[in-house]
Amino acid sequence: MRTIGIASIALLVMLFNHQSASAPSPNSKTVGERQCLKHTIPTLRELSKMTRHLKKSLPSDDIKHLQLLPKFGRYVKQSRGITILKEMLDFYLEDVFRKESLKGENQGNILSLLARLRGDVERCLGFPPSALSSGERKRIRQMKKKFNELKTRGVYKAVGEFEVVLSWVDSYIHQKMPKGNVRRKRQQLPSKLLPMLEGINLSEH
Repeated sequence: MRTIGIASIALLVMLFNHQSASAPSPNSKTVGERQCLKHTIPTLRELSKMTRHLKKSLPSDDIKHLQLLPKFGRYVKQSRGITILKEMLDFYLEDVFRKESLKGENQGNILSLLARLRGDVERCLGFPPSALSSGERKRIRQMKKKFNELKTRGVYKAVGEFEVVLSWVDSYIHQKMPKGNVRRKRQQLPSKLLPMLEGINLSEH
């Protein structure tokens, strides 16, 4: 009976180790998301080129002292960075580049490329996607409120800052993960198994 008990415990340990090894860690999920977006680099370059061309046709920025975008630069390098990028691309696709004040030869091309980029980000989000913090959601709401208050000037301001968002995507893709974070930490046995092992000297069998 003692031998059967030890064999059962050993089987449970093996099953636990197998599940731990097969379950992806949060860091490996983030690395996968970054690699998933690498093919979007040509799209980023083309969007940047088109945006610069569009900016030349717009009135000069007369509210340079005001910044529309939240300061998300360091946050996009974190595990939920791709979720922030998704929110920002949603804003530009749905609220900015569809505005009548931007009607022109490049508008359709920009919308097409931007929709493709957002679709790529959505496919790379992973499951479940990382949730935004309450502070990040608040900053996005404030950005949209300011954008609407500025009306046409808000549209021009947003276009002028769009390359910042593209740089965030590029930064997210190329951010190097510390080696220590990528390695999976050794898993410990569940606490429920520990009492079962007490008093058993495996070397005797």
